[in-house]
Amino acid sequence: MHTDHRNVVGSDGSVSRVVLAGLALVITGLVVADSLGVHFIIVGLGIGVTLSGTVYLATDGSEWLRIANAFVALVGCQLVGFSGVVRGVGGALVGAVVVSVLYSRVSEGRLDW
Repeated sequence: MHTDHRNVVGSDGSVSRVVLAGLALVITGLVVADSLGVHFIIVGLGIGVTLSGTVYLATDGSEWLRIANAFVALVGCQLVGFSGVVRGVGGALVGAVVVSVLYSRVSEGRLDW
């Protein structure tokens, strides 16, 4: 049985660098503490960049599908932070992104266990 070579970091090098930059922002924001609260902005920006880049890399399919999944994941994760019905809507959006990513990988035949 022959297995194809897979690039673990991602097929698109620029997006992989964006994810790594997001992780660097998160680590920098967590290490550096200031009295103005700027580190919270840096951590939030890093989490958003890391999340959207990871969803973009995980989705197989057209460019529009990848961008839409990244955007919906960002919005859904923000809504999960609230309470009540808004949290349920955010959870449903995150679930829809997970289903969309899995469906895109299964339809492309790239989901191997």
